[in-house]
Amino acid sequence: MGQLDGGHIVHAMFGQKTAIIVGQLTRLFLLVLAMIRQEFLLWAIILFFMPISDQPALNDVTELDNKRDALGLFSLTLLIMILLPLPGTIAQWLNL
Repeated sequence: MGQLDGGHIVHAMFGQKTAIIVGQLTRLFLLVLAMIRQEFLLWAIILFFMPISDQPALNDVTELDNKRDALGLFSLTLLIMILLPLPGTIAQWLNL
């Protein structure tokens, strides 16, 4: 989303147009998640006030190399694993 770290990673890996689409989907997903779990309501409100488009990159033409793409995918995966709530079935499997 916008100026948040995940938004910067998506923008660098896929470009500004794709980052805007992913950002809008993230807003919608977080709004639905906030209706299910109240802990996410504050984040949904904060993201509502963030601008839709980010500042364009100085070099949005050059593609990332494979190493940087892999690091970006790893960072996004880690970000999602940290932020999303732990499902009950996985918590039972891990005895948490």
